[in-house]
Amino acid sequence: MYGYFFCQTAAGQLTLIPRQKDWMLMLGNGVMGRYPSAQAAVDALHDGAICVQGRRIDAIALGVPPRAHDWLYHVLSR
Repeated sequence: MYGYFFCQTAAGQLTLIPRQKDWMLMLGNGVMGRYPSAQAAVDALHDGAICVQGRRIDAIALGVPPRAHDWLYHVLSR
């Protein structure tokens, strides 16, 4: 996966950004985590492995639109 991915969620803009050595997952202006690959970031998002203010959240809790979810997995499956 090249470039970056973003979508608008109920909790703010969710962004997945490639960096030199990792991938950064952000919600709004806050970093939610850094991961070794895009797949690891997406897995963390969909498996509820992300913790915000002491609560575990996942893509459903954030309100990630179904089209964004499908597109991410389509791109990652290449």
